[in-house]
Amino acid sequence: MGDCYFWGEGIKEDKQKAVKWYRLAAEQGNAEAQRLLGDCYYFGEGIMEDKREAVKWYRLAAEQGNAEAQKDLADCYKSLGYCYYFGEGIMEDKREAVKWYRLAAEQGDAEAQRNLGDCYYFGTGIMEDKREAVKWYRLAAEQGDAEAQRNLGDCYYFGTGIMEDKREAVKWYRLAAEQGDAEAQRNLGDCYYFGTGIMEDKQKAVKWFRLAAEQGNAEARWKLGACYSLGEGIMKDRQEAVKWYRLAAEQGNAEAQWRLGACYSLGTGIREDKQEAVKWYRLATRWGNAEAQWRLGDCYYSGTGIREDKQEAVKWYRLAAEQGNAEAQWRLGFCYYVGTGIREDKQEAVKWYRLAAEQGNAEAQWRLGDCYYSGTGIREDKQEAVKWYRLAAEQGNAEAQWRLGFCYYVGTGIREDKQEAVKWYRLAAEQGNAEAQWRLGFCYYVGTGIREDKQEAVKWYRLAAEQGNAEAQWRLGFCYYVGTGIRGDKQEAVKWYRLSAQQGDAEAQWFLGDCYFFGDGVEKNKREAVNWYFLSAEKGNAEAQRRLGACYYFGHGIPINRQEAIRWYRLAAKQGNTVAITMLKKLGIYKGKEP
Repeated sequence: MGDCYFWGEGIKEDKQKAVKWYRLAAEQGNAEAQRLLGDCYYFGEGIMEDKREAVKWYRLAAEQGNAEAQKDLADCYKSLGYCYYFGEGIMEDKREAVKWYRLAAEQGDAEAQRNLGDCYYFGTGIMEDKREAVKWYRLAAEQGDAEAQRNLGDCYYFGTGIMEDKREAVKWYRLAAEQGDAEAQRNLGDCYYFGTGIMEDKQKAVKWFRLAAEQGNAEARWKLGACYSLGEGIMKDRQEAVKWYRLAAEQGNAEAQWRLGACYSLGTGIREDKQEAVKWYRLATRWGNAEAQWRLGDCYYSGTGIREDKQEAVKWYRLAAEQGNAEAQWRLGFCYYVGTGIREDKQEAVKWYRLAAEQGNAEAQWRLGDCYYSGTGIREDKQEAVKWYRLAAEQGNAEAQWRLGFCYYVGTGIREDKQEAVKWYRLAAEQGNAEAQWRLGFCYYVGTGIREDKQEAVKWYRLAAEQGNAEAQWRLGFCYYVGTGIRGDKQEAVKWYRLSAQQGDAEAQWFLGDCYFFGDGVEKNKREAVNWYFLSAEKGNAEAQRRLGACYYFGHGIPINRQEAIRWYRLAAKQGNTVAITMLKKLGIYKGKEP
């Protein structure tokens, strides 16, 4: 009769009357009625919901061997566990939750087994026991519970509560992933991406990342974005990368936020917008993301997308550096080195360079090498400098490569080897490093470490000169002046001498002075010649000092001044300039040695 009222079979449906008839039968010991009455209490059908009363009737039916009631009782235990665990309808009590989860788990309820596993895993309501957690995860996983399969996969992956076994982890991730578990799909994607526990396959990684991403998994979304950005496992598509980064970023994922910021900063896949970049970097810093912190620091340092503030830059670099971020560490070191945004402290600079260098950061390695080379912030040690230059150079860092080349060239910290020097100069020069380009050009010019080739020298001088390298500019000018490796052209020589001289290069200033003095490639102007000689002479250039002395002595472009002439001749003579020595002898004031 209860069923008829419950389902409205042959009579008008009336859940309350159904409960009345179920109760009458249940109180007489009918197991099926007891189970059905339990259902009514459990779901609040025909009577006010009451999980405890439901448990009471399920238990009575179960004790009579009613299989359906036993299953319901397990469900009820599990539900009570939820209530105690989350404090829903009853005061939160994790220990009580464990008790009820266990009762359901022991009856084979997979979800309860997994929940009990969680309690053991995190030590919630019971003493933490990773092995016991694995036991319950396995029982649930073997029944096909996807979340338990993924959790068991995690335990195998990290060797938590069981011996690490990446292949076994992949097996369980796959079982959960194939059931649509997004977190497992992302984990399986990671395994394929890095070749962990399975052969690397970027395309399969993309497949699993996409499945998880389409379910809204933020971690999978940024990883899918990264695959599009790098063209790994899928055709490169920067706009598609931005789309996935944005979706994850809007969910609050810090990794996606800084990556989206980088896209705005570089105008990659989206219109460049430095202020928008700053916005996303800042959002990611709220989660303590070190990558975002140093990038925000860079924005403050250069005043990009935000007002320049070196002190604020140092603050953000430090936050990231203290988390072990190598990029931040060398930048913080640089701030200490030059005293930007913070008081100069070379030793502190060395400390931060070293921390980054020991993580393999090439920029930090060559900078630490420089400190050892010059004895700045640390005791001078040329061999140690070479060691750090080499580590960075082998990673392809152009600054380190030309420095290592220089050490080989002059035999500093390592045995002299001109051919090895040329090798490292070339590696850096081919990356566009101007310092390496002019040095390689010089090797071709003089035939040191390589066969002499003036035209090749001119080629490398020009590449460096066009980047504004002053040394290369005057050397290219000299080639034009004397017609070496290229057709002579005095006007072109003057052009390159001037560009270098305006940067303060003493050699260029002397040569430009000569051009004005003799009217080579430019209208003769001895007064202008004196100006350039003076600039060069003040920097210690002996030939310019001798020429300036001659101008004072003979009154070229400046009034005769014998005392000033002698002063400049003396300075040049101290450096061994033979013409200056001859003039001093002629004047009868050279004693064979200029103090």
